Amino acid sequence: MAEGGVFSLWEYSWRDPNDYESIHLEKAASYELQSERPPIERFESIEPDPNRDIVPQADDFRKIADFPLLVAGDVSTLTEWSGHYGIAYRQANYYKEAAAAMGLVSEGKGPVSLTREGRKYVGMRPTQRGDYLAEQILRIPIMNRVYREVKRAGAKGVGREEISNLIRKHSHLGGSTPMRRASTVLSFFRWMSQSTGALLVNHQRIYSLKTQARWVDLVEG
Repeated sequence: MAEGGVFSLWEYSWRDPNDYESIHLEKAASYELQSERPPIERFESIEPDPNRDIVPQADDFRKIADFPLLVAGDVSTLTEWSGHYGIAYRQANYYKEAAAAMGLVSEGKGPVSLTREGRKYVGMRPTQRGDYLAEQILRIPIMNRVYREVKRAGAKGVGREEISNLIRKHSHLGGSTPMRRASTVLSFFRWMSQSTGALLVNHQRIYSLKTQARWVDLVEG
């Protein structure tokens, strides 16, 4: 239902599919759509941090975005975190490594804790978190290089092959690994495209969009 530019959504389930009166409200949310320009100039001014020099292996960026929020709750170990998502411990470590490289959670072994930047992120409104995470992504050197290559490439865009070549040139990785990691890098930029509107990812290629507007969801709960 839409009223005054606010869209309200409800999700229901039925405990007994044969009994209409067994309907149960699962969740509800309201959204307001606002057209905004993405902060492209701010993204272009970001310099890479050499202390964050990793080539990430965590394919689902939404899990990275969730990581600090879970740590702020009752999840403090990788075992708990891997159990929350039903993924292998080794995969959970990839997500922790990526979240740590973005400055959101502590590095090293032992219980996971939020950094100062992680606490700042958790305290933000949901509508502010996308731009903030995009900035942290671009502080990772390989991500910054890919972003600048996308800006240079113009209408040609940048795909897995070009990303793989950048990884091969600027890391110790060889063999088939750069191409696999290129898929992960591409997934980060796909998330960034959806969350900020500063880029377009289409048919496995990343394109720069200087005039692209974006739609921001204001979640009222």
